[in-house]
Amino acid sequence: MSGKDVSKKAKKTEISLSGDERLELEMLHDRLVVQDPNGHSLQAYLQSLRAVLRGRDKMIAALLEKLSKAPTTAGFKAFLGLVDLIEVKDFRKIARQAGYRFRQKGFVEERERLSAPQAVLVPKEAKRAVMHMVPALDVDWFVAGLFPNEAGTEPVAVSAYSENRFAQLTVGVVKSSQNAYREFLQKLAEHLPKQAPYEVPVWHGARIYFEMLEFHGDRPLSPQVEHAKRILKPFHDPQKRPYAHDLLPPPREIQLQVPGQKLAELFESIPASPVLLPREALLPYYERMLQLQRSVLVVRREIQEERAAELLAQAADELITGSSRGYYQRLFEEFALALKLAKKDELSQIAWMVAQHLAGPSRVSEHPVVMQIVAFSMHSHWPKDFATQADDDELQGAFERTESGLIIPR
Repeated sequence: MSGKDVSKKAKKTEISLSGDERLELEMLHDRLVVQDPNGHSLQAYLQSLRAVLRGRDKMIAALLEKLSKAPTTAGFKAFLGLVDLIEVKDFRKIARQAGYRFRQKGFVEERERLSAPQAVLVPKEAKRAVMHMVPALDVDWFVAGLFPNEAGTEPVAVSAYSENRFAQLTVGVVKSSQNAYREFLQKLAEHLPKQAPYEVPVWHGARIYFEMLEFHGDRPLSPQVEHAKRILKPFHDPQKRPYAHDLLPPPREIQLQVPGQKLAELFESIPASPVLLPREALLPYYERMLQLQRSVLVVRREIQEERAAELLAQAADELITGSSRGYYQRLFEEFALALKLAKKDELSQIAWMVAQHLAGPSRVSEHPVVMQIVAFSMHSHWPKDFATQADDDELQGAFERTESGLIIPR
């Protein structure tokens, strides 16, 4: 054998991680090694990891390699739960090496999965419930799931979406199959230009469904709603924090400054319907805004702008309070989760800080995103009286946008 052949055979695939990726790897590893291998929390965490790491073969391979060098039962279960996600050939080789290390230490309970994980996982996938969020910008929330039938017949697919600030709720429950459910998600993805449906833990998907019912209120419901409730109720734990708290740590400090460009990007990336404040609630503030604009008194522009900002702040503080404040907190927790899984980390952090701000005691109007909700709502309900973006970042009509993105009278 030539020296060239020996060199080629001995070549080892290396995993090169950036500084941020190494920190993330340490965080994932440290959290896994403290998990109870027989506890329910491990399975929930692994399900979360599958959603976070899907499509990130390099990070999965690095994690499995690290776990295999100091094997534990929890680490082995993580290996079995993640190895099938790897598609890149070189990283699959690293995963096989990790599996060999586990076997050397006696972890051989499901040995067949180490060499052919797909063959075992497909039937097991069909026996477990799975749920997805569908990030469509023309609805409030959209959740879908596939659930095994205890009687051994066909699985059941559940879908639910709401529109017009949860005023309209559409729920469907049909017999399905894993292939049919996958095709359903693929067809949805074709109509979602910004982000494909993403998997969430079943307990979180169930939470979303019951919150949709709560936000829907006492409006009439279809018979399918009760059927879906019976299916999802065993998975629902109202005491468990939303899934975003598993993926996003509390910020050390809540930033109250958001560049106008990022403010615009955020509102372009989230659905408009659930954010809008009700027209009836905004009407008194809108009328006062028009009075300010049409005042016969000659007022310096700076004073007029200040009074307009004060009026919007008053609307924010008076309308986004109590249950309304909790409602917006939940919206922004879900926005932060969706943006995180779409790998829009900067926008995710902004949304997450809005949620944390609303969860605290500070005035809601102190955050520019909340102020923009009021301005955005006024513009949406009364578009003829509020400006739209024009050439050279100038605004037509009687209003303009400040550097912070706030719409105010000219």
